[in-house]
Amino acid sequence: MFYFSYIMALFWVFAELFIIIYIKKGISFIIQDGKKHYGFIVFAGVFFILLIFATFFRHHIYSIFPDVPNDIQKKFYGYSLWHFYCSQWVVFEASITFYILRVYALMRQSVCQSSRMVKKWGVVERFAVFGVPAFLVIYAFIFVGYEFLTFSVVQSALIVQLQLYHINLFYIKICGIFWIAIDGSAAFLGYKTLRFLKTHNTPTIGSPYLQWKY
Repeated sequence: MFYFSYIMALFWVFAELFIIIYIKKGISFIIQDGKKHYGFIVFAGVFFILLIFATFFRHHIYSIFPDVPNDIQKKFYGYSLWHFYCSQWVVFEASITFYILRVYALMRQSVCQSSRMVKKWGVVERFAVFGVPAFLVIYAFIFVGYEFLTFSVVQSALIVQLQLYHINLFYIKICGIFWIAIDGSAAFLGYKTLRFLKTHNTPTIGSPYLQWKY
């Protein structure tokens, strides 16, 4: 069951990275910027390999907790790893949502009949562009802060496994709330994008109002 859970978790990470790569390629196709995104593909591959190592070769990492009882350090590392999985799922889902929003904004701009409307949707697009790194930084602070506080308590040896379990569960609930809200937003934007594609026959590339922007 242990290996099955982590294999499924890794598969989810792989699937979301795969989706992000193809959405980024789709955006490049729409705006015709010629980017191949090889850098991000290499980063995703290295990140995935390191995640596999951290998941299945964890015994090499336990030595960083020399003053903590072995059972507590194993529990803490296992919970922290699951927190990292949950956090990256939230971040990846948020990134996908922002990318979908950018695609929708670009398509709306492509059929605009006035420069004013192009600028309006341009603001939405810029929000989507900066939303990805902004959300990543904010959630990184949440994750690091939570794990640092938990680690401090573990190091002080003032915690038992049941208490550590509830600390772990609380963080997963936080991620769950974010995940539900973000996935709901992604579904809504996906529906809006689908409706747009069904109701507009105008090509989504080459609007005269988009030429000055790129």
